[in-house]
Amino acid sequence: MARPLPYAALAATSAFAALAAQLAAAPSAAAYPVLMEAKTLSILLGSPRSNLMAMAPGADGSFRRVPLQIDEVEDGAAIVFRKPTTSTALRKDHAHPSNKDPFEGRLDEVHRVVTDDELYGVCDDACNMRAKVEARKQCGVSPAAAVTLVRVDLKFRKTSAFIVDCHKSQKADPKEAIKVDMKERTFSTKSYQYKYKDKKNILFESIDLLPEKKSVLRNGELLVYLKPKYVFNMQFGEKDLVSRITSVTQGPVSTGVEVAFSLDVLSFKVNSQICCDMSVYKDSFYFPVMIDLPFEGSSFKRGSGLYYGLDMDGDPTKDVKYLAEKLADYKFADVKAPKEGGSSALLVQSGDKIVAVGFRSLKTDAGDKAAPLVAFPADLKKIEFPDVKSRFGLFYDVTSLAKGFHNFNVWFYVGSKDQEAMLGEYAKNGVRFDVTPIY
Repeated sequence: MARPLPYAALAATSAFAALAAQLAAAPSAAAYPVLMEAKTLSILLGSPRSNLMAMAPGADGSFRRVPLQIDEVEDGAAIVFRKPTTSTALRKDHAHPSNKDPFEGRLDEVHRVVTDDELYGVCDDACNMRAKVEARKQCGVSPAAAVTLVRVDLKFRKTSAFIVDCHKSQKADPKEAIKVDMKERTFSTKSYQYKYKDKKNILFESIDLLPEKKSVLRNGELLVYLKPKYVFNMQFGEKDLVSRITSVTQGPVSTGVEVAFSLDVLSFKVNSQICCDMSVYKDSFYFPVMIDLPFEGSSFKRGSGLYYGLDMDGDPTKDVKYLAEKLADYKFADVKAPKEGGSSALLVQSGDKIVAVGFRSLKTDAGDKAAPLVAFPADLKKIEFPDVKSRFGLFYDVTSLAKGFHNFNVWFYVGSKDQEAMLGEYAKNGVRFDVTPIY
């Protein structure tokens, strides 16, 4: 993080700083989640969560409170919903989290703190010096009261916000207006609508831009094909993978959709359990995908993998920008180290808008990650992968992975064409940031 300007330099650049503050703090066309693992805010660990709030500087130099959400995340992968806003009848038939909070209302390393990036503002040295005074005002405590602050600086936007322990209970932030209609099978915000396929399959049927109701992506497809060297091949697709909504939880920044997955094979239901969440934000959402390898990846033949397919109007070879290696150029090997980063992305343009799709691996116990590869049906046919319905997608080669559970999130960001660079960065890496305790 850049060092603050010395005081003498502030006066000379005050006009520029004021203009920069106005431009950076002006509301953008879209808002994306800043996901902070609580351990990165270590000075706040152990604080009562009800005492925490977030604030950011405005264009006029004043501070205002901004929405703050705290999620409990299990194994770094799935949100735990303890008190859903609404539940389906299916939930009571599955093992689900207790309503009781094992952390007794305090911030623990398992939590994730969430804010919206568009609400951050430019914060120079003078702003930083005022932060504690402003925090006491926002907290509603006396000018001499103790408060604990962490400054969060966004790397791409170059804007800042503060997470504050007021040492006093705060009024809850209002819930974000995201509509879930299970009868119509839709999740809707002001900028997009996600329609899922049916009550047993939450893969998308269409992703439409709003308010024009223009379809950008259609017919999401998920197919797993494993070819063990000494056992029969295993193929799982839409008819085998069942995903059903068990609850919906509204929050200040997002709406969480709890999902139960099961594998139906030859009329037998295997491992039916609540395991995942779809988080729906104002201008983005993610879809969880997982695979549990029964053997070491090296036990599988070339062409074993997981395919996440997409479809659209237009030509996906020309109308999509790919920020990923292509399967056609990929060199398979019997023993191959996992690729660095574990992230790939693609940008789908529709008029003056873009939907950025990011495939981001979550770290496994073994510490390995695999980056997905851009795949077209012809590429898949060459490696003897089963026929797919979609015209393009991302393929995960599993032959270099360890035995056991692997999961990743498919992120979707909706924005404008002039945000292309930011959308590509966010799709691959999320909203990256630095944190600094304020003493």
